[in-house]
Amino acid sequence: MGILPNVPRAQRAPPRALSCSEPSVKQWKMDLKMTVESRISPNFSDEKYRTGSLDDLIDVFEDRLRYWLLAPAKALLDVQFGEMAALGLLLGYFEPHAIYRKGVDSKGQSKAFFRAGFVEVFRNIPVSKSLLSRIADMLYEDGQCGLFHEGMLRERIYVGNAAGELLVTLPRIDGKPDENGAIQSVVIDPHKFYIVVERHHTEYLRSVRDPSNTEIRENFKRAVDLRWCIDEPSRVIGMSEEEFLKSRA
Repeated sequence: MGILPNVPRAQRAPPRALSCSEPSVKQWKMDLKMTVESRISPNFSDEKYRTGSLDDLIDVFEDRLRYWLLAPAKALLDVQFGEMAALGLLLGYFEPHAIYRKGVDSKGQSKAFFRAGFVEVFRNIPVSKSLLSRIADMLYEDGQCGLFHEGMLRERIYVGNAAGELLVTLPRIDGKPDENGAIQSVVIDPHKFYIVVERHHTEYLRSVRDPSNTEIRENFKRAVDLRWCIDEPSRVIGMSEEEFLKSRA
């Protein structure tokens, strides 16, 4: 597994006086305009989700996940040593999906929601649901928590080329894998893993856009109401122009 070398932090120039004709001041005006417009996803401003239309909310949801999560993950897969960062993004898909699928908050139940999301996404893997749930728990503990709390996968998770998106090592009984035995390791192929997650996201969008899927759509809307704070006052960071320019120096 490759390790990127440390790169020294770039030296910053000391603050200086600025005239209104300088590019940085023009950039401040542009930044202020973008702040007022309050873009809530790569392609939409907050006006998009204030229409009250469920279809508009789904558009925003798709835009966020497709361009803030999946597209960057795909791009990282083509970067040398980028697989670990891509995997970190992809592991962030499962818990949020379970929130939208169930229509309830995951507070205090992060691991259970991660498991529910993972099991749904990888339900076509030819193993028992019990084993799939145990794989999910390992990916949560040694994968997601390892990356986000320690900056590295823990000892039972490996990244590499595999015949499928996941390769699980189990003890054997009479030469056959024991699905009830302790999982010894999981090898993840990030490229194949990405394909499964992206395919599932597309399938979910298709189902939540279908008016006949009443429960799925109602649960999605409940999750939006819980997580997006649409009806709350806009959060504004108050500062003067001078303070703003100093913060960018």
